[in-house]
Amino acid sequence: TAALWISGPTSFTWSCLSLNGGAEANCSATRGYTVTATDNGSTNGDVSPASQGVAAGTTATVTATPANGYAAVLSGCGGTQSGNNFVTGPVTANCTVTASFTASASNTLTVNRSGGGSVVSLPAGINCGQICSSSFSGGTAVSLTATPASGWTFAGWTGACTGTGACTVTMNAPATITASFAVD
Repeated sequence: TAALWISGPTSFTWSCLSLNGGAEANCSATRGYTVTATDNGSTNGDVSPASQGVAAGTTATVTATPANGYAAVLSGCGGTQSGNNFVTGPVTANCTVTASFTASASNTLTVNRSGGGSVVSLPAGINCGQICSSSFSGGTAVSLTATPASGWTFAGWTGACTGTGACTVTMNAPATITASFAVD
């Protein structure tokens, strides 16, 4: 018996003498479909495989890999999602699984302070002395401003921001930043 994968409306059987060295044999073709996965060009995650062939009536699995701080929502092909995996329903036609990636609901920004000075954020939420934290909606750009106390200078940022320049962090994941101040 020989098998052939076809894409079309029917499955069928025929005699295939030439495939069996001239002996009588039955050959069959199995209807197959394509399951395509798309993330619509998102830069916040990936889906795989991009395309896979499946036999009629079987299921396919698509896996999403969201970027840090993002969650995946998958839909299509009559399937269900569990974590970052999506299993289609029984496939009876070509279909597409679509992945959307959304920023996590909120993420915590923690600011540590070393030395004499304070740190405030825009949007509001951080207004620190020694250690403080605040939650910000996923995807929010938070700008921090360090102000040295009298007799101190700002020495720099470490963690999610580095150097002595401006500090802006996009809250796609929890972040920790230390503001260091040195005696003047």
